[in-house]
Amino acid sequence: YIGALYNGKIDIIDETNLPAKYEFVPPSELSQLQAKIDVIQQSGTVPANGKVSLAFTFIPRQLGPLEIVQYIRVFGNEEPPIPFIIKALSVGPKVSFSKEKINFMRVKVLTKTTHQLVITNESIIPASFTTFVESNGDVFRVSQNEGVIAPHSSITLDVIAYLDDTITFKGRLAFAF
Repeated sequence: YIGALYNGKIDIIDETNLPAKYEFVPPSELSQLQAKIDVIQQSGTVPANGKVSLAFTFIPRQLGPLEIVQYIRVFGNEEPPIPFIIKALSVGPKVSFSKEKINFMRVKVLTKTTHQLVITNESIIPASFTTFVESNGDVFRVSQNEGVIAPHSSITLDVIAYLDDTITFKGRLAFAF
C-alpha cells in the first residue's frame, strides 16, 4: 500500500578469504520520488567467507508497479557497485460500501429524508476521501464532504434528499479517494 512501511533484507556474501568493506550507495533522485528507502546499517564489514544481512525499510510514494535499482559498493573491488532490485506493486486503500445504490422511492415534498451509507476501509493505510453530488437541482447532499477513514474501520455518511417539487429527481454521489 502507498505510504505503508515495509521491511526487507539483502544478504551480502563474501566468498573470499579476506574481509570486505561495503557501503550502501544513497538512492537516486528518481528512486526517492518512487519510494523512501532507508538502510539501517549504511556501511560495514563482511567477514572472510561470511555473510551479513543488510536490513532496509521501504515506503512506496507512487501508485503502480515499482522497480527500483539500488547499489552496494564493495571497497577495494574494481568492479562497479553491485545492484539489487526492489520490486513492488503500490496500491491505494481498499474501500467497500454498504450499498451500491440508494433509492429514496416516494418521499414527501419539503421534508428531509435520510439514508445511511457505510464506507469501510479494508486496508492498512488511512483512506482520505472527498464526496460530491451530481444532480439535476440542489436536492441531494451528503453529511460529510471530506474526511479520512482509519485503517480497518468504517464511517457512516447520511445521504439526504430534500425535494422541492413533485417531479422525479436523479443524482449521483461520487467519491474521490
